[in-house]
Amino acid sequence: MYLVHYAIEDFNYSVHEVIPMNLGFWILQGVLAFVFGGVGLMHLIRSKTAFDADPNFRWTRTMSQSSIKSIGAAELAGALGLVVPAAAGVLMGLVPLAALCLGVLMAGAAATHRRLKEPVAPTLVLSLMSLMVAVGRGWLVPL
Repeated sequence: MYLVHYAIEDFNYSVHEVIPMNLGFWILQGVLAFVFGGVGLMHLIRSKTAFDADPNFRWTRTMSQSSIKSIGAAELAGALGLVVPAAAGVLMGLVPLAALCLGVLMAGAAATHRRLKEPVAPTLVLSLMSLMVAVGRGWLVPL
């Protein structure tokens, strides 16, 4: 008995529709993994003083170094969670979970940027893209 009923069964997608959707989600996952992996590594490697000196990272002034590193670790873990389980063929349910967590993380980032009167568009776009992968891989075209 399946606990989740997949939308793909409801809509009776043909093979000609599933393959492009699957490819599209793989491309989206790759782009998100690249972005979150790079940003996560930067948050892990760079010092707080370097962030504080950079005018593009005003939000880091309100956080401790350990908070910045934790955010970086979450971003890097999410990046790995977007591609590694599916590529390895194990625990593929982690892909939509990683995407959902990244979407929530970026929604929180957007709220922080809004509070500091900084641009929120990049974080909102990343949040929406992550949530698209979460829904796509969770229900529409599961791995």
